[in-house]
Amino acid sequence: AFEKLERVLSIRLHELGPRDPDVAFSYAALGQMHAARGDPDEGLRLLDKAYGIHFTLGDFAEASQVLMQMADVHRKHGEPDSCLHDLRKALAIQREHLGDTHPLVPATMVQIGRVFEDNNSIAKASRIYGQALGLIKASSPAGHMNPAFAMALLSSASALEQSGNIDLAIERVTE
Repeated sequence: AFEKLERVLSIRLHELGPRDPDVAFSYAALGQMHAARGDPDEGLRLLDKAYGIHFTLGDFAEASQVLMQMADVHRKHGEPDSCLHDLRKALAIQREHLGDTHPLVPATMVQIGRVFEDNNSIAKASRIYGQALGLIKASSPAGHMNPAFAMALLSSASALEQSGNIDLAIERVTE
């Protein structure tokens, strides 16, 4: 699989040049594969190339998603500070260029909450889950339950329950 992806990347670089979105997608796919196969440094290097291309092209949604992929590599390798750095950078890009109503914003906030939760910062996790819920509610049509809302709601309730705020957890789920 590596050889095939490397061949695709080589062809795309030759045919499209180094600043094409398809080249960035190839770098990202190869980076994820390296990280999954135990070479996180090479994976992060390739993901960073993908991020740079997307950001330079002004494709801020894709750039922020690559940052989220980089954060996931850091999280899986026990690097919560680097993970949070990448997630916060993604969130800043999303808010500045896509706006708070874009679905990536609350999804990224939920990921930040999970890192806090992983590190027993339940109060911080609960706070950011609540902010994500607020954004999702504000941007969703009345009576519409989207998957991001459900994910944020369950994460929020779980964090509240862990911190002993069972009444607030129940209130949040039933409102």
